[in-house]
Amino acid sequence: MRRPASLALRLTGFIGIAITLVLLAFGWVIGRSVENHFAEQDAGELRALAQAVQQPLAAASSDGDIEVLQRSLAASLAGHHGMFLYVAGADGQTLFSSPGLDLTAIARSIPPAPRIETDAFRVWQDPPRTLCGIILRMGPNASSAEQPFLVVLATAIDFHLHYLTDFRRTLWITALGAIALTIVAVWFAVHHGHAPLRRITAQVQRITSDQLHVRLSPETVPIELTELATSFNNMLGRLEDAFHRLSNFSADIAHELRTPVTNLMTQTQVALSSVRSNDEYREILYSNLEEYERMAQMIGDMLFLARADNGLLKPSLADVDLVAEVRALFRLL
Repeated sequence: MRRPASLALRLTGFIGIAITLVLLAFGWVIGRSVENHFAEQDAGELRALAQAVQQPLAAASSDGDIEVLQRSLAASLAGHHGMFLYVAGADGQTLFSSPGLDLTAIARSIPPAPRIETDAFRVWQDPPRTLCGIILRMGPNASSAEQPFLVVLATAIDFHLHYLTDFRRTLWITALGAIALTIVAVWFAVHHGHAPLRRITAQVQRITSDQLHVRLSPETVPIELTELATSFNNMLGRLEDAFHRLSNFSADIAHELRTPVTNLMTQTQVALSSVRSNDEYREILYSNLEEYERMAQMIGDMLFLARADNGLLKPSLADVDLVAEVRALFRLL
């Protein structure tokens, strides 16, 4: 049968698992918070760029001068580092595209979003860059269905991704280190917390048969061990009482057995001291038989008491003639 794990190991394992789950959940929440922070930051930059290109697009809807629109859109990108813009007309013709990046395929493959929200962001690779962006319908009208321009707003997020990678690595290393230190601290705390139990064990180990009067002091142990100390003291009391009764019983039995054994030895020595007749030997044997019967009765009584002490006797009901018993009692008087 496999031996159960120690209490220290159980407590350390349980608390270690609980703390590990808490720290992992805490690290996940922090990681998501940082990701959401960068996403909101990107959303703010894209909103600012959308506001900057809104006016040139409204003006282009009225005058239709493409060259003026392109210059205005290029000017709108000024001050927005790492951001890219693509504008297409209602017929799908490209009106403006940021230098060094072709967003035509993205504009044709992703449906427009109603507004700039982090949930609507799309992330894609354009080696060696990673971009995050959104596609909108923009123009002078409020209805998105009547807005003639398809606008792709994108920003490079490589810096954010590198930062998040380093942050996650540092976060998980710190969390694992904290878990390891916490488990070690919990083990030392549990080991120190079991010191009163070890002291009780040492006191119990020093108790022998001649020290059954020794008792543990419930006032000096933690409250969780008070019931244990009290129960152990009660057990010692029962053992001491049983030991005293056993000692007294053994002394009484030895005293009771010594008399018939002495009589048997004396009568046998007297019988062997000289030649006897058959009648004399017969008388001695009858006397010895009485002593044997006395000893047999004592042994029977001992067995009866042993069976009674161990609960081996099964009581049975029987009819008793009280009149006969009382008459027999008076005859003995």
